[in-house]
Amino acid sequence: MYKTTISWVAVLFISGCYPIYKTQKPEFEVTVVDEQGQPIEKAEVILMTEVHPAKIDAQFDKKLTNSLGKVNFAKQAEWKVEFLMIHGVQHYNWTICVAKAGYVTQGMIDVDQDKIKVILQPKKANIALNETEKVLQDTIEMFCSVK
Repeated sequence: MYKTTISWVAVLFISGCYPIYKTQKPEFEVTVVDEQGQPIEKAEVILMTEVHPAKIDAQFDKKLTNSLGKVNFAKQAEWKVEFLMIHGVQHYNWTICVAKAGYVTQGMIDVDQDKIKVILQPKKANIALNETEKVLQDTIEMFCSVK
């Protein structure tokens, strides 16, 4: 029995593969409010899931806030087999953006806690942005326009 166990451990070690339980999407809640702290209903909250270093396209999940300005994302996890490679193991990165007509889009917010509060500011037509701010805002708008 001892030799069989040692043999299996050696095979797994030499092959460089092992089972692991990975979280593909975390569980968290987003609350969207205006500058006065009032909830914003039907704001789009988009969760972007990226896997590194794998060449897997990013996944997008879009949800709308309820009348309390809240939206919940459920945890998704599963067993996977990973291989020890020179580039390392797969890890996941999650970011959100929040958009609502009439408000400045907030994007590239890291999902690093289970409760996230986002304050949307109203768009003001008379504010002049410099070139860097325009590029940043265009990038965020593009990221948040995923259908």
